[in-house]
Amino acid sequence: DICCIHETLATVVEHIFTKSPGIKDDPVVLQRCRAALKRIYALAGTAQQKGKERPCVAMSIRYPADDDRPPQRARRAREGVLMICIMGTFGGKPFDALDAVYQHFCIAVAPNRSPRATGEGGSSETCALRDELHVCPQPWTHPSQWIVAYEYRSPSAMCSTWPPVSKRGDRSRNGASGGDSATEPAYWLNDEQLDWFREKCAERMEAWSAMCTADPDFALSCERQFRVSHLFR
Repeated sequence: DICCIHETLATVVEHIFTKSPGIKDDPVVLQRCRAALKRIYALAGTAQQKGKERPCVAMSIRYPADDDRPPQRARRAREGVLMICIMGTFGGKPFDALDAVYQHFCIAVAPNRSPRATGEGGSSETCALRDELHVCPQPWTHPSQWIVAYEYRSPSAMCSTWPPVSKRGDRSRNGASGGDSATEPAYWLNDEQLDWFREKCAERMEAWSAMCTADPDFALSCERQFRVSHLFR
């Protein structure tokens, strides 16, 4: 299911940093990332919580429901552990204006398109990412939607399915199906797309770790860039 959650896009980045070679070997930087995560999780559900209502893919929930999940995922679902991949539009920023960590892990949600390689279809863009996620039962309504291909435990409880209750009146205008129930999905991933996306999450993390290992300063540089770009937000 694609759900609504109150979240900040910084959460996933801090999780990625704590798993990154280079940062894991630097106690000061690692502690800074862990402290940032601790603050985010501590404020979840309070009036001071970070972020806003955003769409996410609830990775532990399939629609329609089935009993074929791996044991670990089935146990997480029973225990109420919400594993998500967060979605965002980044205010419509061009892809090449995003932080390096977002550029690496973001996958376009159709009708948004991932950047093409130079010369492909007459494109002058240099990024070779070509993956796009397709939701059911019809294309996503926002033309600049991205999903961060990294699964993590959500700091907050799920608000509802997407769109949020506050925007339910927009469903018919936007063309999304579904009723008025906060738990009835208007969008979801079919089994093929969910399995494909899980593979992409693993591929992106494997490639990221390889880059971090090859250049011990790579992750540290990305972390510094992220801190500077978010200093005054």
